[in-house]
Amino acid sequence: MRTILVIALAVLIVLAGTAYWYSHRQMVVERPNVGGPPPAAGPPAAPYRPENLVGRAAPGFRASDQNGRVTGTDAFRGRVAVVNVWASWCPPCVEELPRFESEVWGRFGTRVAVIAVAAGESAEKVQEFNRKANLTFSLVEDPKQRIARRFGGRGPIPRTYVINRSGTIVYQTIGYSEDNFREIVAAVEQAVAGP
Repeated sequence: MRTILVIALAVLIVLAGTAYWYSHRQMVVERPNVGGPPPAAGPPAAPYRPENLVGRAAPGFRASDQNGRVTGTDAFRGRVAVVNVWASWCPPCVEELPRFESEVWGRFGTRVAVIAVAAGESAEKVQEFNRKANLTFSLVEDPKQRIARRFGGRGPIPRTYVINRSGTIVYQTIGYSEDNFREIVAAVEQAVAGP
């Protein structure tokens, strides 16, 4: 009987120790980004501070859009251009793109080139996205993010750059909001009106 009591006491001590350990251990709970890429492992990253490209020459690139037309810096030379870095899994990007169609591309027509660079996405993914979106400006695949890296790295999206006729970036923004979009349109208006 004494042996049973010793074993029962030992089991109780182990259970109490385990309960104490579980109640005092440190836990990290992450909320997944639904529809987005998996979270990065490792320590939390420092806040993203994009390189300010305003005043610099637009980075050179050449790519084919969803219709097979070649676009890039040579294609918009001498015209105002808007380069937007986006992805189909990014809700603000998907919300913003139709506004480029109506409020920039539709309004300014051939005076402004609009190029949306799909960071990390294949031509098939861009085509699939555009079957629903029906956008008529240039959508460019960028599966290895070579173009996106030239325009601000692998930071947050959407990112938008307005480039004047001489090929200089005159405006850049990150994110999408009413204020941001109004500023983009104002920067385009100013670049179109300028020399």
